[in-house]
Amino acid sequence: MARPRKSQSSIDTAGAIRQAALEQFGQKGFGPTALEDIAKAVGVTRTTLLYHFESKDALYNAVVQEAFTRISTMLVSGMIGTGDFRRRLKRMVRSFLEHVEDNAHLAKLMIREVVDEHGTGVRIVREQGIPVLEMVEAFILQEGRLRADQRPLLREILLQITTSVMLKSASGELKKSFWGAKARTGELAMLLIEGLIG
Repeated sequence: MARPRKSQSSIDTAGAIRQAALEQFGQKGFGPTALEDIAKAVGVTRTTLLYHFESKDALYNAVVQEAFTRISTMLVSGMIGTGDFRRRLKRMVRSFLEHVEDNAHLAKLMIREVVDEHGTGVRIVREQGIPVLEMVEAFILQEGRLRADQRPLLREILLQITTSVMLKSASGELKKSFWGAKARTGELAMLLIEGLIG
């Protein structure tokens, strides 16, 4: 029997569940996070949560999928906007860095999955993350007129930028101690990429 079509309030509830799940998974990891805690944070019952997401795995998949969809949409928006290549590149880098820095729970979740190579989300992160990375690589290679043999170094630079901003975002109270009051991640990112482009 098919489920009934969801109303706007039902869609809003699903969004609230995903946000609460992101926070819980980011703080505790997949294993220790209980569906009851997520439901309680939203103010719904476990049954209501399971109406929207049939299992903890399904909810986790939805959270990671949504995170990568948002990042991908944001990056594409920067790529196809107005201006020359360098202006679009700078806008894309800035919006990515700001997005990650503003979403500490997402950063914690991603770091947790990368470190725990046998975790539940490793497959999802690989399946969702690599296409996003390849999309950014292709944009910079083509628009920046890089040679194909420069791709490995470009990938290393992109991964250095990504891991740096993820760690910074996830570091909580230590952020100011390590990065100071005014972090310059965006400037460093552009220096690295522009150094390769020449």
